[in-house]
Amino acid sequence: MDFYKTVSDICDKRNITLCSLLSQLEMSKANIRNWRNGVIPKISVRQKIAEITDTPVENLLTNEEKSVVNEILKKNSR
Repeated sequence: MDFYKTVSDICDKRNITLCSLLSQLEMSKANIRNWRNGVIPKISVRQKIAEITDTPVENLLTNEEKSVVNEILKKNSR
């Protein structure tokens, strides 16, 4: 998952700048650099991003996290 690209694309579609998003998250602009370098924020931050951008949080999960969620859903549906 390229978190930076995912968030950047979501922001573009919503006409939100990354700086504006970071401001709403009360985070520094250094986070943009971190995201570009492959750092993925905590799920609580991704949840806030999802809320701000009106995007399903599932769009901000890594493939590994999606697999875990799917396994849990499978177990619960039995």
